[in-house]
This record gives sequence, C-alpha cells and structure tokens, in this order.
Amino acid sequence: GTPEVVALIVFLGYVFTFNLHIAHAYTHAPDASGKKGRRPSSQSGFWDTVPKDYGLLERFRRVDYALTAMGRSLMGSAMTSIGCAVFLLFCTLQFFVKFGIVIVLVSGLSLVYSVLFLPALLILWGPIPEQRCPCLGSKRIEAVEAAESPDSSPKRQLSPGGSP
Repeated sequence: GTPEVVALIVFLGYVFTFNLHIAHAYTHAPDASGKKGRRPSSQSGFWDTVPKDYGLLERFRRVDYALTAMGRSLMGSAMTSIGCAVFLLFCTLQFFVKFGIVIVLVSGLSLVYSVLFLPALLILWGPIPEQRCPCLGSKRIEAVEAAESPDSSPKRQLSPGGSP
C-alpha cells in the first residue's frame, strides 16, 4: 500500500546518495603529488606500510581520501535522519511508525554499506586513472591527456581594440 511505496522511495534515495558521495570523492581524489586537490594530513606514515603494488596503493590512497573527505558528512546526515525518525517510532498511527522504522533501518544500513562495504570493493576493484575504462577504450586516456596538456586551452585572438 501507501507506506510501502513511500518506503521504497526513501530506501532508493538513501541507498544511492551515500554511495554516490563516496564514489564521487574516490573518483576526484588528488593524485599522489596532490595536483588536483589537497591530500589529507592523516597520510603521514601510513603509506609506508602499504604494499608497493601501484594499483593497490592508489586504490588505498583514494579510499582513504574519500572516507576522510566524506565520512563525517555521511555520519552526520545519517545521525540526523535517524534522530528525527526516532520520534516517529512512538506515534499512534501505524503509517508513521512504519515510516520511522524504514528511515532508521535504511539510514543505518546505507551508512554501514557506504563506509565499510563500498570502500572494500573500491580497494579491490576500484578504477584508477591509468587504467583504461572498458566502456570508453582509449578515449578516456586521450581526453585526460588533452586536458592536462598546456596547449589544450583555447587561445582567444584579441582584436586591435582589445576585445575578443
């Protein structure tokens, strides 16, 4: 009925939102030199203990960055959602009780999945920039190389009056 449809909408929203934040931060992690952003300060001595396999090292570094950048935000979002939904558990109308149960369970399970299970999957099989994307072939590498080359920015010719 109606509670199940509303619960399904909430469930799908929470399941994808938390994971998208972690995946986005993983994808946009700066490279080892820190060119595309800042490196978290928690990396001081940890990387000396990681095996020297570059792919594994890069995935560890990206997951560390994603969890450092997004972990507190996701935790805060889940805790506020759960905190608000707790009051629904004590309502007299069963619709609100069921809705509160769904929000509490989905928020908690989505948080656990996005900060434990997804990072483990990313460490094992997450993409790294040097790998070719199977869906794009070499087009992704060509696009990255074109974006990083100094001649890639369009040069505007100025007229003698100074306007383009």
